[in-house]
Amino acid sequence: MHPVWIGDVAAAFAVAALGTGADGALEIGGPDRVSYAEFVRAIGRAAGHPRPLVRVPLGLARVGAR
Repeated sequence: MHPVWIGDVAAAFAVAALGTGADGALEIGGPDRVSYAEFVRAIGRAAGHPRPLVRVPLGLARVGAR
């Protein structure tokens, strides 16, 4: 996963919509790659509510979702 700043996303949409700037793909992702678990932990810390992550097997999650 690459974290993306909303300002970069908005600027990329403007460039694409107005047809100004780069031809082809626009790279807007940051240089850091983080796992989903790292991402969720960072959000918890930033919100002031860090929580432990509990891994649930996919089969059990599917049964619980029904």
